Order: sequence, then C-alpha cells, then structure tokens
Amino acid sequence: LKFALPDGTLVELYPKSELSYRVTFDATQRKTFLEGVAKFDVFHDSLRPFSVVSSDISTTALGTSFMVSAEKGQPDLQVKLYKGSVVIKNAHSDLQQLDKDYYLKPGQAFFYLKAKQMFGISTFAQKKKTNNHKGFEPKSPINASIGLNDWYMFNNQSLAMVFESLKDIYNVKIYFDAKQVHGKSFIGKIERNESIEKLLNDIANLNGLLVIKRGNSFTIRKK
Repeated sequence: LKFALPDGTLVELYPKSELSYRVTFDATQRKTFLEGVAKFDVFHDSLRPFSVVSSDISTTALGTSFMVSAEKGQPDLQVKLYKGSVVIKNAHSDLQQLDKDYYLKPGQAFFYLKAKQMFGISTFAQKKKTNNHKGFEPKSPINASIGLNDWYMFNNQSLAMVFESLKDIYNVKIYFDAKQVHGKSFIGKIERNESIEKLLNDIANLNGLLVIKRGNSFTIRKK
C-alpha cells in the first residue's frame, strides 16, 4: 500500500504490516509506530524530526529515504538507509544493551538481534533505478513482486503538500505560489504509469489553476 502521511511523507507499507500515527502531527515531532515492513521517503521539516518506533528501536530522520523491517513474531529488526541520514536510538529506558546512538550512511543497515541482544551495522548494495519515477525504488528483497501495480493515495492533503510530494515521485520541478493554493486540498489515487503533466492538469482544472510546462518543469498559477 502506497500513501502519503499528513506531512507529505511517502510510505510504502508491505503486506501484513501496520503503521499507526496521529491524524495531525505534533508541532515539535512526527512520531509513527510500525509493526512489519515499510519504506519511508520523509518530507523534510527541520523543526519536526520524523521518527519510526518499532520493537525497542526508534529511527529518527529529518529528510531521507529508509526502510524498517520489524515483522510480527520475528525477534530481529533491520533499518536500511537509501539516502540522507538517520539515527537509531533506544526507544525504551529498560533496554540497557543499546547504550549509544547509531548513525547510518546511505548503503548501510542497522541490525538488532533481540534474542542475543546484539546490535551492529552492515552494508548492502543498492539497486539501480529502472524508471524515472523517483520514490518507487529501490525494492526490498522481502517481496520483489510488490510495486507491479504501483500507486500512491492522497487523503485530503493540502495542494502544497501534494505538489511537494509529486516532485519527489516524478523527479520533476514544480513551481507554485503557496498563497494561491492555500486552503485547497486533494483526495485521489495516482498510478505509477500516469503522466505527471496530465495529473497536474487534472488537479489544476479542479481548483481553477493553470499549468505551464517548460522542459522538465511545471509552473502552476491561477487562471
């Protein structure tokens, strides 16, 4: 399942996984709780760190792409970092073994073997992108078939947040005046193979806006 959180963060939630979060994030933090496997493309917000709590571990980022694997019934946990930076911390004061923070670089993975109370960092080879839709790659070996029908769901996100998310998904430049789209929102599902130009025009037509295309960039303004 692919969808956007209230702050614009994009999530790929894998089968038999569950993500819990507030409908409206706090003013000082963005905390989520994961049971299972999920990949996050975090929307940058330097004033509100984004955290994923799973098992005994908390993964915190400001703006990055990473995957957390904490499947139900499985004692081990893994965090893979694809881009940006994250810090792994102890989520519970009674976990004495994790007495320091772990900082990851792209291509590194943090592992936690709960039964043995062991922690560490390993490296992994990142897959090359096979399409121009940034945000859909890389795929996890946990389920290579996921993403054959890729899509994202926006559930009443503000237009400003939607446009910022579409920049990352399609790897294009989208320019707009935040004042002109203030108070406007979007509910809808976008398909992986849908044209960004058609998608932007559909959203614009519904909101009395105009899309101007210049090369690989789009400018959105009032008609």
